[in-house]
Amino acid sequence: MLYARLDGRIIGRAFLRLTKCRRTSAGGGGLSFADLEAGGASQPEQTEEPVTLFLERPYISGAGPEAKEQAVKALVELAKRKAEELGVLLVLSQDYGVYQPRGFTQTRLHIYISKSKGGAQYLDSLDGEAAVSKEGSYLANRFLIQN
Repeated sequence: MLYARLDGRIIGRAFLRLTKCRRTSAGGGGLSFADLEAGGASQPEQTEEPVTLFLERPYISGAGPEAKEQAVKALVELAKRKAEELGVLLVLSQDYGVYQPRGFTQTRLHIYISKSKGGAQYLDSLDGEAAVSKEGSYLANRFLIQN
């Protein structure tokens, strides 16, 4: 979870998920440590299912338009730095498109839904609740992918 603060108070948040993605819905499999050990993290653009850092849509409140834009840009910059440190692909929710982040292109991707110990999970950028039946599969949507 990433938080944005203004004058010491939290004005926004966004989930940051480590997962994987693919361009098509074909194939299967789960996310495992083997994905990371096989070199997927060091060369994300050369694998069919790159390890992915996914920044879900931002929720900002109690801030004017300028502060809101600054908070969103800070969330994106932090996610960019973290993806660079990890050597993984950064994918943003399409909600960031209105802020026109530099170095991103809109595309359709399938994001992997990992299994949750708590059963169903809520995925902000993938139409809400992902039931247990969707865990271990891919959900498609339009996203911003780093060039």
